Amino acid sequence: MKFRTRMIMVYSVFILSAAVLLGGVFYYSSVRRSVNQELQNLEDISRQLIQQYEESAKAMKNVCHYVLSDVDALDAIRKLSVFPKDADYVSLYFSEAARAVRNLLNTDYIISNFYRVIFFNRNGVVVSTIHEKRKMDPSAGIDGLPWFGEMDSVGYGEFAVIGLHVDDWGEKKQNVYSVIKEIQGDNLGYIEVQRTEDSLKALLEVSNPEIKVLLFDKQGKLLFSNGRYDGDLGYEEFLAQGDASAGRYRNTVTGDEEFLAGSLSAETGVTIIVAERYDAVKSDLHYIFTITLLLAASFIAIAILYTVAASSHLAKPVQELAALMERTKLNNITENVELKTSNNEIEQLRQSYENMLKRLDSAILKEKRTSMIQLQAQFDALQAQVNPHFIYNILNVISSRGVLNNDEVICDICDGLAAMLRYSTNTKERYATVEKEADYVEAYIKLLKCRYEHKLEYHMDIQPEIRNYILPKLVLQQLVENSISHGYENGYEIMRLEISGWQDQEGWYIRIKDNGDGFSEESLKYVRDEIMKLRLQISSIQRNVELEIGGMGNANTYARLYLLYSEQLIYRVGNHEQGAEVFLGIRKSKEGEL
Repeated sequence: MKFRTRMIMVYSVFILSAAVLLGGVFYYSSVRRSVNQELQNLEDISRQLIQQYEESAKAMKNVCHYVLSDVDALDAIRKLSVFPKDADYVSLYFSEAARAVRNLLNTDYIISNFYRVIFFNRNGVVVSTIHEKRKMDPSAGIDGLPWFGEMDSVGYGEFAVIGLHVDDWGEKKQNVYSVIKEIQGDNLGYIEVQRTEDSLKALLEVSNPEIKVLLFDKQGKLLFSNGRYDGDLGYEEFLAQGDASAGRYRNTVTGDEEFLAGSLSAETGVTIIVAERYDAVKSDLHYIFTITLLLAASFIAIAILYTVAASSHLAKPVQELAALMERTKLNNITENVELKTSNNEIEQLRQSYENMLKRLDSAILKEKRTSMIQLQAQFDALQAQVNPHFIYNILNVISSRGVLNNDEVICDICDGLAAMLRYSTNTKERYATVEKEADYVEAYIKLLKCRYEHKLEYHMDIQPEIRNYILPKLVLQQLVENSISHGYENGYEIMRLEISGWQDQEGWYIRIKDNGDGFSEESLKYVRDEIMKLRLQISSIQRNVELEIGGMGNANTYARLYLLYSEQLIYRVGNHEQGAEVFLGIRKSKEGEL
């Protein structure tokens, strides 16, 4: 899968997750805010309606206070209260008292704002703002009124609120609601103030037809509703809580979930409940859900478009770098890697790739130089030798003659020389371990002892820890051969060689020293100059340039070691207290490995 495609997929999953999360949070908060707003609206409506109802009830109570505050009317009420039930109600005395009360009730304010105001008592006296069409049946009295039993629920001198009922004082079957007050005194009677059902509907009207308005008295009896409800309404638990806060409730009768808000009138004792079915609110919630989906879809579309554009821009330098890598070959490996578009991370990657190419180029050059040196060394070695098979045959003939003459020394010499030839002429392996090199040198020294006998002494101490490290082949033998060939030109009774190898925390080392003449100043300067010149030549060598390194001395040894270990190589040629010394060492790399 392409980097750009993977980036788009990863960010698309993130965008979808973020859209779902943010959409969920937005929808939940919006629904919560909408529900709280709806509950707040219901609370405001209930408070407004109860306030309007209180104002209406207060106006009706003020009429009672107005009538009872008039001295003439109160005196007339007292006179009417003493008339016996069987009195002549058309007498002049009665007519004057009734006229005084009626004149007070028939003021313009009362007639304009109230349907009817009635004074009545237990003696059957009825005085109304509108001429009464019937008189109270003295035999039944006021106890015969269907709503009069509710007067027992209020205290003496308090107002009773009567819900919608049929007007009992006229022939027209008008639904009214009333406020009734018993006049304080000895059977003085009652004052009833009425308003019509239409005025109550107008008073408790709300603009939303889905909202139910219900008016309850102190006992929980329904006084008014803007719908037709019979029997149990399912709001008993809400009413029983008194000052229950607005919230979502389940109707115990219908089972519907409803938003309810209520307000209790401290002045009249009635409670108004405003109810709205939850299903009616769902339309607003569906609207919120639709808006949420549209916002989430817009967010996803914009974010994905941005991600596609951004990923294309970010992937462009990666694609350029990939194209450069595809075009990189051995003939252009050293060319600079340049990108048209880039950023910090891609620039670091480009720089790392360029550095890798340089290291690869350096490694290829190093391998070529090593191969050339090795081939030259093998060529020089082969030039110095006769055909190995011919030499092996000659050695076998000599060894056979030694067996015939019972000369074991000759046999040992031939076997040692054959083993050395097999090792030195093996061109399959360019490198050897320190252990193999040490074995080869020891075989070489043993052959030399056949010539020099007791005059040649040697001591070899190679620590086991370094025996598996790698050296170019024939390195140690060349150094020992130089020491024997050039270190004892003035003649010595004892030729002593010491070969030691060890390691420490900085690297591993091999030292070869003798007790011979040592290097002269001229020879030492010449060797060091040759080594320095060779080092510069190897460091600056370019492709297709052949190395002209011949011989098997210090220069050749240094060249092969330098090509293998580069700047890790330590190579010193010099003199010690008595004789010459060659010291080579391999430092640890930066990573801590040898």
